[in-house]
Amino acid sequence: MNDILTKRLDYEYNKRLCAQFVEQGARCRVIGQSVQGREIPVLTLGQGRQQILYLCSTHATESIAGNVILAFAKELLMQDSVGALRRNTLHILPLLNPDGVEIAQGRIDEADRARLVFFNDGSDDFTHWQANARGVDLNHNFDADFARGKALEREQDICGPSATRYGGKEPFSEPETQAVRDFIVKENIDVLFALHTQGEEIYPAGRGSLPMARIFAKASGYAVSEPEGIASCRGAKDWFCKTFDRPGFTVELGKGENPLPMSDAKSIWRKCREMLNLTTIIS
Repeated sequence: MNDILTKRLDYEYNKRLCAQFVEQGARCRVIGQSVQGREIPVLTLGQGRQQILYLCSTHATESIAGNVILAFAKELLMQDSVGALRRNTLHILPLLNPDGVEIAQGRIDEADRARLVFFNDGSDDFTHWQANARGVDLNHNFDADFARGKALEREQDICGPSATRYGGKEPFSEPETQAVRDFIVKENIDVLFALHTQGEEIYPAGRGSLPMARIFAKASGYAVSEPEGIASCRGAKDWFCKTFDRPGFTVELGKGENPLPMSDAKSIWRKCREMLNLTTIIS
C-alpha cells in the first residue's frame, strides 16, 4: 500500500484508485456530486451485518486522511487476517469535498478565481482552503446545534462564504453533505469514523463510544478529548450521534499544520494502523 501513501489524493487520483479497488474485489458506487459536478464515490468492502462508514476529506486541506484510509482498505483486501470483512460491511468515502481539494491544491478554473479570491480574504494563496466551491465549510453544514454554530461564527466575524468555518445559510445546504446524509440513512450506518487532520486526538460521542475511544487511544497513542468552541458542533459526527445515538468518532490524524506534508503519510499510517484494525473488531 506504500504507493497510495506517496501521492496526495485529489479527484483524478481518487477515481483511479477506486477503479483499482473494484478490480481487487471492492464495490463502488457514486452517491452524489459536488457543487461543480464532480462525482463522490464510496468503496464498499465485506458483507457483514455491521455497517461502518469512514468519512474523509471533508476539509479540503486534509485529503491525506483519504490516503491513509485507502492504505488500510488495501491491506484488508490483501489479507484480512482478522476476518473484518466477514463480520462487517465497511464503507469508505475517501473524498467528500472534491472541489475544495482541487482549490486547495491550486487547480482553479479561471472563471471562478475572482469569486474565490474574494471569499479567501483577497488572497490568491489557497493552500489553507478548507471549504467547498461555494465557500461553505462542509464540517459546519450538518444539522447539529446549527444555531449555536451560527452565533459562534458571528463572534468570530465570519459573515459569509470563506475559506473555513462558514457553515452555510442552513443545515445540509450543500450537495456534498446531502449526499453523505442520505447515504448514512439509506445504509443504516451503525458506526461513523470521521477522519481529519491534525492533532492526534479522538473525539467520541454517542452510545458506548467512550470505552471504545480509550482502546483506540491506547493502540495509537492518541488522546481522547473533546472539541471546543466552533469545532464542537455542526460536524458529521455531531449530527450522526445526535440523530441516531450510535457510536461516532472524529479522529484527528497526525500532527503539525494543515495541509500535512505527504512525507508524513507513512508515519501516520504506522501509528494508526492498529487503531484502524481495532475499529473493525470492537465497534
